[in-house]
Amino acid sequence: MVKPKQSQNDNLFDFSNFQGFVNPTTTPTPDLLFDHIMQDLNESELKVLLYIIRRTYGFKKNTDDISLNQLVDGITTKDGRVLDRGTGLSKSTVKRSLQSLKEKNLIDATQNQDPQKGNLPTTYSLKINSTPRPAGGPRGGSPVGLPLARQWAPQQTVKQQTDFVVVKDLMDRGISDKVAEQLAEEYTESYLYSKIELFDYLIEIKSPLISKNPAGYLRKSISEDYVPPKGFKTKVEREKEKAEELQLLEELDEEMCVERNELEAWRSQIIETYEIPDDLLTVWNKALNELEKSINQSFFDEWFSNTFLLSVKDNKAVIGVESSEAKAWLTDRAKHIVANVLTGMLGGTIIVKFEELNNNSD
Repeated sequence: MVKPKQSQNDNLFDFSNFQGFVNPTTTPTPDLLFDHIMQDLNESELKVLLYIIRRTYGFKKNTDDISLNQLVDGITTKDGRVLDRGTGLSKSTVKRSLQSLKEKNLIDATQNQDPQKGNLPTTYSLKINSTPRPAGGPRGGSPVGLPLARQWAPQQTVKQQTDFVVVKDLMDRGISDKVAEQLAEEYTESYLYSKIELFDYLIEIKSPLISKNPAGYLRKSISEDYVPPKGFKTKVEREKEKAEELQLLEELDEEMCVERNELEAWRSQIIETYEIPDDLLTVWNKALNELEKSINQSFFDEWFSNTFLLSVKDNKAVIGVESSEAKAWLTDRAKHIVANVLTGMLGGTIIVKFEELNNNSD
């Protein structure tokens, strides 16, 4: 075990060379924490560290999966029983404390993920040094020659961790702690999560199947192996569909953006080619606003969207249109209404002429 670093000003523990705790054998908490380390931790760090110790060695485990919410508020059952109250710190303070404890080599943390459930609670443990304490080292480790704390078999540890998570998830959905523990013992993890996923889906769609007694439905769906209703899709399938929809929307948005940019470039080119002054652009925008009120919207969008007032001279207005087809349709069906609108705006009697634009003008 590393000796505490000595300096003229203080007795700070040398975290930089710390190799890990020796497993405690007489108390759930390493004596070294009390004898040398606690003085150099702030209150928040100490609270978080002690909570991790409680959740691991307090339950005869070397590691435990602990969520951020549990570190903050602890664990309360659905029926209101408080299993523990957590640290009482804010989430941001807990995050800072965890980072500091890792940097000081006091804890190990492994982020867990599942392809179906996403992020899972992080696995925490004390940083353990399996090397026995050398003679003359600081108090707080296991005496040389005595066995380390009982090591649980890896399969048993994994089973405990799995059971804890599944039990917690069942309790979160209204199952009592005793029943949740019985279900975790009787059924496999994958089977239980398939029923939990079905339950969450029915909650999401507000199904009448579970409106009266959600927890009772979940318990019976497990014990009687309920078949999913028609149309049920797993969370992975729903997320995949949603991702595909989002991707399609993004592609459509990109296409529309390209089209808008191309149209804007084309309009700028027309304005530059025909040297349309700002006052005519303003007059035509106002005229279009009036025309839109009196013309069928689908016709307006199709025939007036790409038109320009090119010139007004001697009471004759020339309207530029995108194609020969537009020119024919507007001349036949909209000439008089356009003339009336422009006459009302400009005064005098305006004669309207439609002219096909030269799209290839440079």
